[in-house]
Amino acid sequence: MSSNSIISSSAEDASSHFSHTLERLSSKPGVVASLVIDRASNALLKSTGTFSFWSASTANSTQTAATNASSTPSTATETSSTDSTSQFASTIIGYVDSTGALVQHMDSEDDLKLLRVRTKKHEIVIVPDSKFIFVVVHEISS
Repeated sequence: MSSNSIISSSAEDASSHFSHTLERLSSKPGVVASLVIDRASNALLKSTGTFSFWSASTANSTQTAATNASSTPSTATETSSTDSTSQFASTIIGYVDSTGALVQHMDSEDDLKLLRVRTKKHEIVIVPDSKFIFVVVHEISS
């Protein structure tokens, strides 16, 4: 077996692993969105659901609105959705990195395993793993 076949097989296994995990997590009741981020490159690998709950900063909203004004309605909606998802993923990466550094300062032999943020409306569960960051957003039932 060539080394390219091994790399390709490993990539397919990893993709299958996170796709299966994301599908399982997304099927839970109350889940409105989920995503998988690659730890090495910080690339957004896959997302499900809608990130309409995520408010972009005023500067980004203004820039997006200006860009969307020249776009067709469907393209503007897709661009806005993609921007929201990317901005949310970027914020999650920063949060995981900061929290991981905090844990390392407390005990250099310890690792971050789970982050859970609960608001009045949503709960965000973040599971950082050595290769991926899994994120699930739940709506809180009243």
